Amino acid sequence: MFKSFLVRSCNCYMANEIVKYGNELNMVVFRKFTANEMNLFFSIISRMREKGSKTITFMWNELRYLSKYKPTSTKRFIDDLNSTYSKMLQLNYESSYVSNNKLTVSRFILFTGFDIVVNVDNHVNEIDTESGYVEIALNPKLEHILNDLESWTRYSLEEFIDLKSTYSKTMFRLLKQYRTTGKYIIKMEDFKELLDVPKSYRLDNIDARVLKPISDELSSILKNLRIEKNKSKKRGNKVLGYTFTFTPEGKNADDFKHGTKYSVKGIKKETLPDWAKKNINESEENKMLSDEDQEKFNKRLEKFRNSTK
Repeated sequence: MFKSFLVRSCNCYMANEIVKYGNELNMVVFRKFTANEMNLFFSIISRMREKGSKTITFMWNELRYLSKYKPTSTKRFIDDLNSTYSKMLQLNYESSYVSNNKLTVSRFILFTGFDIVVNVDNHVNEIDTESGYVEIALNPKLEHILNDLESWTRYSLEEFIDLKSTYSKTMFRLLKQYRTTGKYIIKMEDFKELLDVPKSYRLDNIDARVLKPISDELSSILKNLRIEKNKSKKRGNKVLGYTFTFTPEGKNADDFKHGTKYSVKGIKKETLPDWAKKNINESEENKMLSDEDQEKFNKRLEKFRNSTK
């Protein structure tokens, strides 16, 4: 057990990170993943796109900031990394095809390598967390999930991480696959499997513990989100599944709703309103503003910053 550890600072800020992958990944069940583990996994995914199957190195600090990892204990972080990879090994990607009158069904794991490395000073029982890193290798047989994408799911990593419920996180990903149509229909058995709903849950449990957090958290992201129960027309009106509808997004819609910047400790420094997202002095478009409009903008921006101090 580590008695103490050394944490060094670095000038890291969360950028506007995009998560983008082949739609097949949405069919993989993230069974028993915690919210932290999902955050770590999709933070990794966000940086491995279009990198082929070569081994990618992630500094610990980079993963912490990308995933907004809250716990300060280094041992806890290592444990969560280990736990995340252990569960990643259980993520089965299945493919099947028929050739020469033979059906072939194959199962693969997404990553074939996951090494956690850190420098340790045995004299003072300190871990140099700034030097810690993780090396991850994508399975060459599954390169197509993150490379040369033809059909994909895309969303803001920050929006995903800010969701608290694992049910909300999973449904957010599924709905983002249909971001330009605004409609997603799912059968009850698929709903329970993909969201890893406990088999013991009855409909009232699903309403309160699954659908409610989904509605509460996603309504602020997906405009006019509605959840409708699809019922059988036979006696008893058995619920057969759900239809999710929301206002479709444009194909080139902005995935980022706010410009939130985080310090080394993950503390929110400043959230700019929509009208102040771009820096007037750096934007070519805004250079066309009149001196009067420029002055008005600067005053509004200064007033906003003073109010958030």
